[in-house]
Amino acid sequence: MLRAWVSAWTDDRPGLRRLAADGFVSHSQNGADLDIDGLVHGIELVFTSFPDLQCEVVHVLEEGDLAAAYVVAMGTHLGPYLGLEATGERTAFRGTYHCRVDATAGRVLEDWEIFDLLTPAMRLGLTLSGP
Repeated sequence: MLRAWVSAWTDDRPGLRRLAADGFVSHSQNGADLDIDGLVHGIELVFTSFPDLQCEVVHVLEEGDLAAAYVVAMGTHLGPYLGLEATGERTAFRGTYHCRVDATAGRVLEDWEIFDLLTPAMRLGLTLSGP
């Protein structure tokens, strides 16, 4: 289930709605809880910056109704990202993704994601300055 869900991020974003259970909640790393429309909107924003982004599920661990994956995503920076104008450079995002599934229905009930967004931005030229 988790591999199909991650695959839909790049290959069938509208299909995420079919894979999400009623009442789906995405717990984003910024602390916001999003419904499926909010999650799809956020993913669409990422694809505005990296339209060729491809996600690879490196490995998956499952226990009961929970699944976790280590995910590597690669894409070309072709649109604004964290204040950076497009560079045309390829970069990688690495992170972990967890979800709770209803295996009987084949749907995702809730998810959590933690991706390193800063390292790729710094590789693309983002600089940090102190107060």
